[in-house]
Formats: sequence, C-alpha cells, structure tokens
Amino acid sequence: MVLLLAACGGHSKPAPAAADVPSSRVTADAPRTVRHWRVYDGELAILEMSDEPGVLMSTAMPPPGAKPVTHPFLSATALDAMHENKLRELLMASSSVDEFLRALEAAGFRVVAE
Repeated sequence: MVLLLAACGGHSKPAPAAADVPSSRVTADAPRTVRHWRVYDGELAILEMSDEPGVLMSTAMPPPGAKPVTHPFLSATALDAMHENKLRELLMASSSVDEFLRALEAAGFRVVAE
C-alpha cells in the first residue's frame, strides 16, 4: 500500500461541499461527529479509517523528505500490505466515504463501525 496512499492523494475526487452533507450530521449548534471503522478480510484487520479528511498512512515507510499524503474525505491507516493495491483501487473509484464503504463491502470485506 505504499501506493495506496501516494496514488490517492492527487487523484481522488473532491470532498463534498458542506451543502452536500446531510443536515442531520451538521448543525450550527454542534460539530459533526466523526465516524470510525475497521475493515477486515475474514478475521484479518486490513484498514482503520474515519470520515474526517486527513492523512493516508501506508504500511510502508515514506521516502525521505516525503510529505504526508492527504485525502479530501477520509483519514486511513493500512494494516496489511497485501491488501493495499485493492484498497487504493476501491478508494480511487469512490467519490465519498459512504461510496467507499459500499465498495469495500461489495468486494467482500467486512466493515465494522467503531
């Protein structure tokens, strides 16, 4: 997944505008609650993620001097190098966290809310 994170940083679709976020999640009085998930292939945990824009962490060390790879609609940490290419593929084809979650489940992964 060295490239899950590196490749997703510049090729992901932009995050939805605040107007696109369901009003039940954002109000003037209360901040949005950040959702968290762990993704499994069988019993093996392969990804931890949240719906907060942020850094994508690979299982591989970044090259010296490399800047962190960020993503517009999620933060994630890969937990298994063997799954990183598939995770990257699914993420790059998704335009929202919810679409990515559906793609993970359609690919046979188990997604558990934390």
